[in-house]
Amino acid sequence: MSKISEVHDALVYQIVPLILTGPLEVGGDVADVMTVLTSVVVGIVAVCANFGADETAVDFMVAEVRRRLAEQRLGKPEGTA
Repeated sequence: MSKISEVHDALVYQIVPLILTGPLEVGGDVADVMTVLTSVVVGIVAVCANFGADETAVDFMVAEVRRRLAEQRLGKPEGTA
């Protein structure tokens, strides 16, 4: 496993539970969880993407989210690692 994969996994295992449990522990619901996630995405895109390129960055992220969710539902396509 590469160093970046190790960092990715470590961050995901820390961040996802915080985003999920934070709002729920104080009486929030799934909509509140999604609002927190949206705020995180906006903050990251605002810092990482040049203004004017933010739509491209968001389009890329949404496409990747859709691909990963489909992969979870259906499994990886044949011939992929």
